[in-house]
Amino acid sequence: MEDRSELYTAQPQVSFCFQSQIKWRSTAYHSGNPVLPPSKDIPAESISMASKEELDPALKPVSHIQLKVKAAWLLLQSAFSKEAIRALRACKQELSTLTANSSISNGAIKFMCQYVHLIELLAQVWPHFENSRHTSSCRSVELEMLMEELEIKLMEIRCRFTGLYTEVSLVLELVILSCMLRLYKFEICCGLSCKKKLSSTVSKLELHHEQQCTKPSDFLTETKKSLQEIGSSADISCSRLLDLIKKFNCFSPEQFTLSGNLQCVSAELEVPGNGPYNPVSFVAGLPVAIPCEIKLLNVPRDARLWLRISRSDDTCQFVYLDPNLYNGGETEKRFMFTAVACMTPRAVVFTLQVSIGIECLFEDVCCRKHRYGPKHPVTYLCKEREVHFSLVSRTEAVL
Repeated sequence: MEDRSELYTAQPQVSFCFQSQIKWRSTAYHSGNPVLPPSKDIPAESISMASKEELDPALKPVSHIQLKVKAAWLLLQSAFSKEAIRALRACKQELSTLTANSSISNGAIKFMCQYVHLIELLAQVWPHFENSRHTSSCRSVELEMLMEELEIKLMEIRCRFTGLYTEVSLVLELVILSCMLRLYKFEICCGLSCKKKLSSTVSKLELHHEQQCTKPSDFLTETKKSLQEIGSSADISCSRLLDLIKKFNCFSPEQFTLSGNLQCVSAELEVPGNGPYNPVSFVAGLPVAIPCEIKLLNVPRDARLWLRISRSDDTCQFVYLDPNLYNGGETEKRFMFTAVACMTPRAVVFTLQVSIGIECLFEDVCCRKHRYGPKHPVTYLCKEREVHFSLVSRTEAVL
């Protein structure tokens, strides 16, 4: 019987065509723990984590998961996408067991969960770039959905965490990589805006390295060179796009030390006493008040918060939350807020969905469908809360 634990240690050769013919296997793929052959491709800094772990033993499990994520990324670059996704999902499960450990910051654990989820999304996107630059319409729709989810999660991780320090470069490099992926596949419809975002992100990351007196990664340096070659022209040729795509081989999610003061920005929203059997009364055609009980955690002083009120037909309304309601020295704020909804239909009963979002000020000003509302994209801090309403006559309302 064949020994399935045998490992053929052929040196992985990563190329742009992603057609590596590596012939090695391991039962580790099925257990969710990636095992890599001895290779010079694994950076030395990924291996020497002992000193950091000795300084803070509580972070030892997190450092172990970081190494697994890096190993999974190398599997992905070697065309083992299924094994990489399996390993990353195992990492997410392992992280979920750490949440009960009070010795590790809750913000650090949540950041790592988001980070691993981002790499998993990249692992799902990657096979779409293995063979042809042009894909079928079905696969193109699937890729677009994955890219949109990836971009939303990147925006969320930048908005929902405070105290980012060493993690900034990691997140911005992932933003750069996502821009490259979109630029390569969808350059006809989004070339100019995507190139603008790519250039601005590279500039932000360069500034971050200057301020922190740290050395830029090879990935950032080579990306900057490629952008300089392109110049200011809005038309990007296929050959230049190819030069950008080749930089993928220089990229690997870097090992980093989690900041001690990482905090996750979140919110809770309740409508006291409301339910299907205790609805809010309304009069058709008139605005209706929604009493909201709000709890905010770790919201920064310069944040812009919005209450989003929506209907099942995608009609929505934004209500601005005055910073005076939640500014102060406390990390946790609780207050009551009455939102006025103008969307009362001609119906006996109806429901609205209410949630709290934070405006992503680092993103470009977007085209708004509504006259009033956030100028920038919004990421949401809590799940939607369903609010129930029941019609009363104008006579009953007066009484």
